[in-house]
Amino acid sequence: MPFGRQVYAIGNRPAAALLSGVRLGRIHAIVFVVSALGAALVGLLLSGYSSQVYLGMGNEYLLPPIAAVVIGGTRLSGGEGGYVGSIAGALVVVLLQAMLVTLAVSEGAREVIFGTILLALCFLFLRRAR
Repeated sequence: MPFGRQVYAIGNRPAAALLSGVRLGRIHAIVFVVSALGAALVGLLLSGYSSQVYLGMGNEYLLPPIAAVVIGGTRLSGGEGGYVGSIAGALVVVLLQAMLVTLAVSEGAREVIFGTILLALCFLFLRRAR
């Protein structure tokens, strides 16, 4: 759809998107509003599922999605990556989480493992870019 192509164009190269007629400010605002509405909906669903609310209840859901996207080959600086790689990265993260839960690894150790994977892949992508 045209909106998706505009968002993808801004992610690849904002200057080229601006020169091709994409309204950067408007698209950024729409993307942030949709993201905020999605986050609010997920927060409501998570609090309803757990029947309790506390300030840090979503903290364990922050790092694994980022790790999945980076494992899938998407650069954090943007401009490179795809859907298939992100889906493959999500499958790898789900399998890794299942293995870590089976091995009774604590939540803190899981965060350290995912952070180490993220740092290693970021350094790998930096070396590959040079």
